[in-house]
Amino acid sequence: MARGQEPERKAVDLNALVMESIELVRRQFTRDEIELVDELGSGLPLVNGESAQLQQIVINLLQNGRDALRGSRRSGLIRLKTRRLDNRVALSVEDDGPGIPEHIRDKVFEPFFITKEKGKGTGLGLSICQTIAHTHSGFMWLESSARGTCVVLDLPVADKASLLAFNRSLTASVPRTHDTGTRASRTSSDDTGVTDVDLPLYRG
Repeated sequence: MARGQEPERKAVDLNALVMESIELVRRQFTRDEIELVDELGSGLPLVNGESAQLQQIVINLLQNGRDALRGSRRSGLIRLKTRRLDNRVALSVEDDGPGIPEHIRDKVFEPFFITKEKGKGTGLGLSICQTIAHTHSGFMWLESSARGTCVVLDLPVADKASLLAFNRSLTASVPRTHDTGTRASRTSSDDTGVTDVDLPLYRG
């Protein structure tokens, strides 16, 4: 992508993107005895976004939760939850680690602010995630949690043009049978616009 060029926005199935992100890290997290729990809302609308960038946010939030748990104890749990908020869709990523002290909670999205031990992380993770969210007309914030840390990503529902393009891509991806010319149905992770890529991790 050329410098300064805006990424192409498409309709994205956030639930499918979250599940793919979980599978990308599941083996590593299992080794660390960290349980990943998904509570994904049903019937959620698609969101406007660039899949690879949104997946960077999800992976980064998962890795931050993992770091928090590993720094406090051997095992733990990270819960990913999606829900609809009026004309928006929200993803929350919550761990049951030590949490973030109240007096620094309003600084965690600032560039170069680090909550990890010295020498671990650059302090750019959440700041870059916030920037990506803003370029998607989205928001990120810390939500109150009984224990640990809960970060929320809020995104707008896909517009009509994006939905039409999404539907056309689904139609084009369904192969025709050679004998009857009718369309055969299939289910593929490619329908979400998400592919397996090497994702840069922005560690906070």
